[in-house]
Order: sequence, then C-alpha cells, then structure tokens
Amino acid sequence: MASTEAYAHEEYKRRLTHASGHATAITTVFGPEYPNVPYRLLRNRVVKAVVGHEDEIPNPPPPPPATIGSTVLFPFTLRVPYTMPQFSAVIPTPDTIGDFEEMSLPAGEESVKLLKAIKPAAQIVEEMMAEAR
Repeated sequence: MASTEAYAHEEYKRRLTHASGHATAITTVFGPEYPNVPYRLLRNRVVKAVVGHEDEIPNPPPPPPATIGSTVLFPFTLRVPYTMPQFSAVIPTPDTIGDFEEMSLPAGEESVKLLKAIKPAAQIVEEMMAEAR
C-alpha cells in the first residue's frame, strides 16, 4: 500500500506512514460489503468510537444509512460509481472522496509501524532483498 504504484488514496498512504504506537484496532462493525468479520484498521474517529461497542451497532445500520463518501469500483474496467455507506469496508483509492475519519483503512499491527515513507515498489523490493542478505 505504501508504494508509489499502489492504487490507494494519498491520504490513506499518508496515514499509514504516520502511524505509530497502538495505531490499529480490530473490529467487526465494518462492511455491509464484508459483514461481521474481524478487520484490523488504522484508528480514526469511527474506529475509536466503535471498538468494544460493536454489539450496540446494528449491521447494517438502520436505514437510511449515512453516506461517508463516494468512489469508483473496478476503476480499470467497468468504472462503477459507488456511494460509500457508513461502515463501508471499501478501501479508499485515488477516486475516493469523503470523510477519511469514517472510512476503513486496513493496516497490519506491526507492519504499519515500519512504514515511514512512500517509495517505488522496485526500491521496496531492493531494500527487502538487501535486508534478507
């Protein structure tokens, strides 16, 4: 995700590279598209509010669901416009606009601590190979 080539929103990449400490949490509240499955995410406003309170939030939320943004699904082929409902599990891409404090931003618990810069994929692989040697 933290490569220049990754088709992820720049704000998502920025948040990944600025994460520190206890930056992630697990919750099951995300996903009308991915229901009731544990999901590790960067802590943002909505994650902080729902962790530990998942049983209090109906899934899906009662109609009409709040809209947190919009994006494009299948951006390289079909380009289907998509309105992101509250607790959407859709990952933000360059096509996404909306409230990033409400979006799902997946991140590994330990790996996110190691991301400090957005780099070309070739450089990331070279560095990994050098470390392995």
